[in-house]
Amino acid sequence: MKFISYTFLIIMILTSKQSDSKKMYINLAKSIIENNDEEQINSLKSKFKTYKKDPSTVFSDGWYYYDTKNQKYQKSRGTTDGLKNNIYWFLLIDNLHFGHYIWEIDWKQPEKEILGVIEILAEKKGYELPNIASAQDRKNLDAGGKLTFYNKFLKVNGFTLVNLYIDSDSYVTALIKEDNFKKISKLANLTGNKIIEY
Repeated sequence: MKFISYTFLIIMILTSKQSDSKKMYINLAKSIIENNDEEQINSLKSKFKTYKKDPSTVFSDGWYYYDTKNQKYQKSRGTTDGLKNNIYWFLLIDNLHFGHYIWEIDWKQPEKEILGVIEILAEKKGYELPNIASAQDRKNLDAGGKLTFYNKFLKVNGFTLVNLYIDSDSYVTALIKEDNFKKISKLANLTGNKIIEY
């Protein structure tokens, strides 16, 4: 009888921790979105529930896809244990990417495309940004260097570009209000992840 009680207690604790973890990710998503987009938040909540109910909606033969029904339109993130152990982080990233709140920028992406991405991120939130397109081309910088350079212009105007860290050669980028950065960084840390400014 005691064994059953302890087993039940352990299951309850683990379920509670998972629930708290998902809440942290939802709060983090709300903070990144910044504009009370309930449709986007409901989409993320739905994705979490769908994954919990049926992991095969995300994993196909061990490979991660945001939506296994639409594999031909997606690139797999791979099969690593790190990805599997941090699934809600990647579901948040991919969900907000499809909503245009986050963009994954390749390390060798051309400057013109990066500037286009920043414009998309700003338009999604209705932000008016300073003109950074007139700055001269930085051909010798990778995407991270260019994003760092652009951030100097943005920060003067109360915005900042942030990197949602994944172990990759791409930059998962969001545009946020600068005074929101500390909160977002702290929420990411609470999930065991990291968001840094460029």
